[in-house]
Amino acid sequence: MWTLSLIACGWFRPDPNFLDEVPGGSPTRPSSAPCAIPLARGQLQLTLELPDSSRPGGEPAPEAFGLVGALEHHEDRRGTRIYRTPLPVHENLLPSRSGGTHAFGVKPPPGLEVRGPGGALAFERRGRSPGTWGFDRDFLYIGLPASAPAPDTSDYTVVFPRATRAEDQLNLASSDLRPEAFAQRTLTVGATSHTGLYLPAPASAAFSVTVPEAGRLAFEATILPPAIASSQRSDGATIRVSVEHQGERTPIGTISPRLDTWSPARMDLSAFAGQAIQLWIETDPGATPTYDHVFLEGPVIYTPDPDPRRVVLIFVDTLRADHLGFMGYERDTTPLLDRWSRHAAVFTDARTVAPWTLPSTRAVLSGEQPERWFEIESLPERLGAAGFRTEAIVANAFLSHPFDLHRGWDRYHFEHLLDAEALSRRARDIIAAHDDRDLLLMINFMEAHIPYSEPSRLRGMFAGDRPEGLTSLARHELNDWSPEDDGFEAVKDYVVGRYDQNVRAVDESLLYLLHAAGNGADVVLFSDHGEELWEHGGFEHGHTLFDELLHVPLAIRSPHLPGGTHSAPVSLLDITPTVLELVGLPQTHGPGRSLVPLAWGDEGAEGELQQRPQALGRPLYGDDGWGVWVDGHKWWDREGVQRLYQLSDDPGELHDLAPSADLTPYPQALSEALDRRLQRVWRTTLRSMNWPHEVKVTLSHPEGIKEVWRGYDPRGAGPTIPIELVDGRVQLTVPPLTRPPPLLYLIPNGDPLEPDGLAITFIGPKLRTGSIAEGKGRMTPSAARDVVMYAGDPRFSAAVDLAWAPEPDGIEVTGFHPDAEDQLRELGYLDD
Repeated sequence: MWTLSLIACGWFRPDPNFLDEVPGGSPTRPSSAPCAIPLARGQLQLTLELPDSSRPGGEPAPEAFGLVGALEHHEDRRGTRIYRTPLPVHENLLPSRSGGTHAFGVKPPPGLEVRGPGGALAFERRGRSPGTWGFDRDFLYIGLPASAPAPDTSDYTVVFPRATRAEDQLNLASSDLRPEAFAQRTLTVGATSHTGLYLPAPASAAFSVTVPEAGRLAFEATILPPAIASSQRSDGATIRVSVEHQGERTPIGTISPRLDTWSPARMDLSAFAGQAIQLWIETDPGATPTYDHVFLEGPVIYTPDPDPRRVVLIFVDTLRADHLGFMGYERDTTPLLDRWSRHAAVFTDARTVAPWTLPSTRAVLSGEQPERWFEIESLPERLGAAGFRTEAIVANAFLSHPFDLHRGWDRYHFEHLLDAEALSRRARDIIAAHDDRDLLLMINFMEAHIPYSEPSRLRGMFAGDRPEGLTSLARHELNDWSPEDDGFEAVKDYVVGRYDQNVRAVDESLLYLLHAAGNGADVVLFSDHGEELWEHGGFEHGHTLFDELLHVPLAIRSPHLPGGTHSAPVSLLDITPTVLELVGLPQTHGPGRSLVPLAWGDEGAEGELQQRPQALGRPLYGDDGWGVWVDGHKWWDREGVQRLYQLSDDPGELHDLAPSADLTPYPQALSEALDRRLQRVWRTTLRSMNWPHEVKVTLSHPEGIKEVWRGYDPRGAGPTIPIELVDGRVQLTVPPLTRPPPLLYLIPNGDPLEPDGLAITFIGPKLRTGSIAEGKGRMTPSAARDVVMYAGDPRFSAAVDLAWAPEPDGIEVTGFHPDAEDQLRELGYLDD
């Protein structure tokens, strides 16, 4: 107990010598193990009784609603008297809800309107002008002229469709959900999502189960707040658990959850071990059922185990493989991980599927191409269904709740740019809280990503003083530097030093986490992508398909894997199938492969990976691009230009072989890797100089156009202008002062290598231009950009070239959401 107290207070530093021990004593092949029984994963026979509504009087959520408390005088500013009242909606419905170093409440949420005696008020941050409103985390502000009388709360109403919808979702009758889906669901409160059993009182759920040996029921319970604030509050509720067996009902235990507080519950079912029972979970209201939103997070029946299965995913964002000591880096960036890796399976030729976070993480957690994310069961869903406790703490906005990565986790917490030491402490606490049951835990570290915020003790370790001329580490400023600039080498050395110091910060934070996980854990170290440090003239990530962005670290330390180094080409797609095999669960059937056979040296395992083509693509910035690694070569097609590199001879990708090589095998290899048809297309780039008039655009060909689709647009930069294919002609109308869709792919009915007759016209006020592709004859594709035609003038134009593109499949990865806008801007992903 004394040792645990010291650890909790931060006074106890574990002896790192445990890292020198072979995990589990000696490695053994994975085997299946008994699974726990989750109660909220839709797998069990379930009988439900649920109330229609928990709202006062059972009424549906109002479209317009009043303020909760009095409008109290807050401050006076330059002729404005500002009043405030508690927020009338739950804070997590507002944008940028998870804070960080940016300001909260700098812009109005879409659709939120505050109405006063004179109609709708304008928005201004914190209501700093007369006739305006604003907000922060706790209050709604209203600004009035300093001479105006004090406002009457009843004169003001709020309209916020998002809050109305969220309130409706908390009540069965207005939710449009089946009872089973209503009760077994994921709900987000503040910065945390919870998967579990929602039983607004009075309610009951009965499960048909067979109790395992020494069975125990576990969950955490709370009363959720309403989405629309009210002067009425839940007056409390009770959860009753009982067992029905052979016609008799036996009480097991009760718990009284509290509003906004999570209470753990553990109840002994061992008296019914081996018996088929009905497990009843019932919720009783207090004096009234109003707002008694009882929620049980992660309810499960399990057998306590002193040595449970434990999977820890250490996700270091933006970490280059070649900046780790155990991968050959000359700087001492990772002394702890170097020691840890001596008994790990280290995969030196691992790559990601994209040069940015969201598609890469979807690949990690699915073993599938990112576009199929919504079609599959993710890793947390698979392990959660097997009874694992599943938790994640993430710090990158691309991993926040709007992007759906929270799906399937019992608890998923996002905190913008949370530092490594705090992350490791929280991870250690999670492990301690679930020390007798199987656990999947993912932790996302952001230190290696700009804006670089290493602890002060590490300043100066690898980087000196900031060089003259460098004012910040913002993406847009660093991208302005090039090798031709005076002072560039000093800037580069400084930035690389800061990057390395932040890698060291992550390394130093991991001791407590690795010690808490124990030597029996399956620990996976990986990154989503790397970082360009001007190897090809640029900085950061998302913008190219070179290996400084796509080559990533991957190492797994497990009692079920022998340590060693493996040079076979592997992928982040392989993490999910590997983890599934390590914990004894059935494999997925996607492009990912378990790396367990490779680590054990099974016959044919390395050869299979050598022959497997791996797809790459999905850049975040600039034009669409796709490519493939196969047979030691890396090929891609972007902006109509093909490139080819032989990586074993040219790891820096400095010598493009495409102009003199036979490129015909590579499109087929990419098609195989994606499991999608690859098409030779007319790649059409539209440009407009903010033309102030409506423009009608038509693209046609004598043989007709068969298909058209938009290019990949992960930042949501292109407008949602309808594109029509009518009688073989592509038509779209661009409104005034609107950018056209930046990229279209066209497939003709005929041969795309014979473009003669392709016509493009632009029609609008003061603009009538057009062009027809003539005299091209049959084109011979080359590695260089094969231009089919150019149409228009500087005001409105189109360029068409030949390119390869996969047909659309699944749901495109979209990297923009208004709820995360401020965090994405701080990370450099959005332009000001």
